[in-house]
Amino acid sequence: MSSQPFRFKDFYDLPKGGEPDYLIDTARVNREMAARNRSPFRRHNCDINVPKDASPGAFRQRMKEAIETFIDALGKSGWDLASGFSFERREIAIDFEKGVLPDHVCYRVSALFKTDPKPVRLELPSALVKRDPEHRITLKEAMHAW
Repeated sequence: MSSQPFRFKDFYDLPKGGEPDYLIDTARVNREMAARNRSPFRRHNCDINVPKDASPGAFRQRMKEAIETFIDALGKSGWDLASGFSFERREIAIDFEKGVLPDHVCYRVSALFKTDPKPVRLELPSALVKRDPEHRITLKEAMHAW
């Protein structure tokens, strides 16, 4: 099972007029979630930033600590590790508080985890639910619906 990359089209489709559709097609979401919920496996990722000049020992220690934290955090949420890890090196390391870290390298760590799937219920404001194919709202209306 591979993880799907983030795609803006999953959240809205651009109609021929060029205006974004800010409404949620609940029938499509329900179909996609039903297919996904049949499998207890999910790929989870974490990004680990390591200094470029880290010694091999420091690198191994940083990776070990971060992966243990990753597994513990998912374990507390009911996820059990079900595969080995895959690693992908990325040249640009980003910290959400500090921004781009030019003296660091990012490693994306991925693994398959298993859980007992539970039904997911999402509460949506009724103003955001698509009623028919022609139903449209503006971004301002969508933002005020929450």
